Amino acid sequence: MGRRGPPRKPTALKKLMGNPGRRPLPTHEPKVEAAIPDCPAHLDELAVYEWERISRELEPLGLLTRLDRAALAMYCASWSDWVRYSEKVRETAAVVKSPSGYPILNPYVSLADRAFERMQRTLRGLGLTPGDRASLHVEVPGSKEPTDFDMWLAGRRARTTENDDES
Repeated sequence: MGRRGPPRKPTALKKLMGNPGRRPLPTHEPKVEAAIPDCPAHLDELAVYEWERISRELEPLGLLTRLDRAALAMYCASWSDWVRYSEKVRETAAVVKSPSGYPILNPYVSLADRAFERMQRTLRGLGLTPGDRASLHVEVPGSKEPTDFDMWLAGRRARTTENDDES
């Protein structure tokens, strides 16, 4: 019997999100060094371009490891397919004539839709959808993690400000 509920998020992603569930983070997870994996040779030119672009964005966040090579390759290949099929639709039309002369949906529309769905699933798996990004708390280089004193001081300032507003 499989696990119920939404798929688990990687601990690195939970940390970037500020651990919204406030549950203890797993300590038994294997520690894998953040790194850009080698780009697979089978990817076409568009996919390689996307690989290089997205890898440079993910590396500073610590969300990419060598183990993510297959997932990143699936995303990049799907992105490449989506771009090519979308261009074909733009070159022709969303609706074309069948051999018998009746209007039908351009087959490239369905192919582009399927590539987009694969791309979206992979993006969610990597934690890269706009909804995932909106909840990330990325550490700015050079800034520090707040100490208990910083948190206490921030709470004290908030209470002082509230009291001033009531006066």
